[in-house]
Amino acid sequence: MTKTPKKAINPYDKIKFSYSGQAMNKKKKDYSNTIQTIETGVAGVYISFGTRHDGKCSYLWPFKQYFSEHGDDEDLPKKWGVAGFTTRRLFNEDDPLENMKLPGTPGDEDSYPWDAIITLDSSPKVTASSCGKMIAKKFTAFTEERKDLFHGKKQEFIFKGTLSESESGRSITSYLVDEDAVKVFLQIYYNCPKGNSKEDLLACDQLLEDFFGSAEVGRNLLNLHGNW
Repeated sequence: MTKTPKKAINPYDKIKFSYSGQAMNKKKKDYSNTIQTIETGVAGVYISFGTRHDGKCSYLWPFKQYFSEHGDDEDLPKKWGVAGFTTRRLFNEDDPLENMKLPGTPGDEDSYPWDAIITLDSSPKVTASSCGKMIAKKFTAFTEERKDLFHGKKQEFIFKGTLSESESGRSITSYLVDEDAVKVFLQIYYNCPKGNSKEDLLACDQLLEDFFGSAEVGRNLLNLHGNW
């Protein structure tokens, strides 16, 4: 006659066997982002890009919104090391003048565009690495302070490094769409209290070439998009 197995007795006083059927191998939600920074062909202009763990553009809307509302009164350009947010260009080597936005979701042309984070600092102590590390640190800290803007979760931003040498040192229009390149140009050289004159800027061929790829293209874009 087969004996019925006795029910196991819990040998651990006051400790319950509380398992109720949850999967052990459950994928954890990943809130990590990487920051990569590039030194452009214009002195003092650095551009950073944020990427989520799944390869999409980082969720930067809360940063952009907060920056637009409090950038000046909280001195965020200095606190975050960010002069502003623009749109990344889908650069076409065969047609450099093609003005296309890089999709924030690779392969999905209808997705929101990829954000570009602008740093403007002509100090000789500043490098692409120092810019990227500061942005990663400050963005992570901000998400912890304002979890309410990020669905209650702290986001982590990690500096991944600088982009390759082959991608660095190019004109600003290699990285940003035309209208945003014009905004950055005017912010550096014209909009400040001691800004340069329109005439002097349009006559500086070397600067226009460094910024827009050619002096002729630069003058055309400034006349088209510039808010002088």
